[in-house]
Amino acid sequence: MISTLTFLRVCFSFFIAFGATLCLTPLVRYASIRAGAIDTPNERKIHKSPIANLGGIAIFLSFFATLWVVFPSISTPILGLFVCGSLLAILGVLDDLYSIKACYKLLFQLAIVGLATSFDIRITHLVTPFWGSFSLGIWQYPLTIFWITSLINTINLCDGVDGLATGIVCISAMTLGILGLLQGQSVLSCLAFGIAGTALGFLRYNFPPASIFMGDSGSMFFGFMLASLSILGVMKGTLGASIGIIALPLSLPILDLLYTILRRYRSAQSIFKADCHHFHHLLLAIGFQPPQVLKLLIACSGLGCLFAVLLGILSPVLQWGLATGLCLLIVVFFVWGVRYPYLLKKGLLSIRLGKFF
Repeated sequence: MISTLTFLRVCFSFFIAFGATLCLTPLVRYASIRAGAIDTPNERKIHKSPIANLGGIAIFLSFFATLWVVFPSISTPILGLFVCGSLLAILGVLDDLYSIKACYKLLFQLAIVGLATSFDIRITHLVTPFWGSFSLGIWQYPLTIFWITSLINTINLCDGVDGLATGIVCISAMTLGILGLLQGQSVLSCLAFGIAGTALGFLRYNFPPASIFMGDSGSMFFGFMLASLSILGVMKGTLGASIGIIALPLSLPILDLLYTILRRYRSAQSIFKADCHHFHHLLLAIGFQPPQVLKLLIACSGLGCLFAVLLGILSPVLQWGLATGLCLLIVVFFVWGVRYPYLLKKGLLSIRLGKFF
């Protein structure tokens, strides 16, 4: 049973973050334009005019203002969220301003995420349905670093259509928050709904046609927060079927990341080289408009969130069974899409012509 105090605290976190972002984003947009920090159009981008790209500053400031108001005392993991989230936001701002090479940016990400593990943000155990829990020992560090870094870059890669990354972050954070409430984790719920409120407030200005972008500062910060909260909350430091709870809302961006790496590897290109062949580019190429792309991909993410909540309330054995079945279904669809891309395009074209979105 959710207590009234917990419910009010969660609502307070959400609305403080939402209101702070609504107020700060126009100020950051104005400052970004005055400072010349704008994203100029090119052949890889879909916007037609220069747009301010330091929205991550408003996101970062709004969330941590909420953190300061809601949590009078700071635990070690929350301090880690603040320190490492700040460093990633700074790295993102520098990248937005000076375009750091992708390989160097990845090295800095790995170093910052490595620092986060010293704040007790770690996956420490593997949980199985029949044999119990096993300590990961020294492997907890590389697994944690891999998981967090992967989600950072997953959110970064899906930030190619106005509002897409923001919308996915919002509903993914809400999923974490709901599961936290169901499991009696009030701190996780407050943090997750704070992220959701921040994303929803920023979506007001990032919805197509966007007047400001979150930039790498926002996408890396959001990715780090989602990954870290999943470890501190739903995963509870364990690796098992609970990873499916986090992966399902982000399944499309994760598959897009895997497909991008595979495609670039097979064509003998650097995996760090940017291109215009992501899933949202495919939808645009066959005639979807940016708002339609946003609605379609957000709907898919929302469906993943429903399955994630269902996973969260099942017994461990049923969790593993459903998670395995869903992962196999997603992998089959992924392999099918890579092997027969024309069929995937035909199916998507039917959705567009049917005007479902």
